Amino acid sequence: MKEPGEYVAPNEPNVVTLVELDPLLAKFPMKRSLARHLRIGQSVNIRFEHGAKVKGVVDVISPIVDAQSGTIKVKVRIKNPDGAMLSGERCSIDIPISDQGYPGQSRSAHRVPNRLRGDYQR
Repeated sequence: MKEPGEYVAPNEPNVVTLVELDPLLAKFPMKRSLARHLRIGQSVNIRFEHGAKVKGVVDVISPIVDAQSGTIKVKVRIKNPDGAMLSGERCSIDIPISDQGYPGQSRSAHRVPNRLRGDYQR
């Protein structure tokens, strides 16, 4: 956030950053082989470094593979009505993996880490 009288450069025109904290949007880059175990609207477990566990809902599974990393971006919405979780906190997603390799009853879970983001983009 810029203070009154502070210089705003043409290459950095941002004066303020707005962040929506409810819901939060967690973005997870993951291998396609893991993303295929998820479906839009699916409930997933999100774990935080400080020990909290919450449910989130898969909101977006990108149809585009990042050419450099070979990953797909998955976005998960997390309700945060009391503001207990902050933008930028580290969290991970548990991906249930069934014996058949499809979503359903999980036999094991794979954890993918990332940072939580308060996202003002819809």
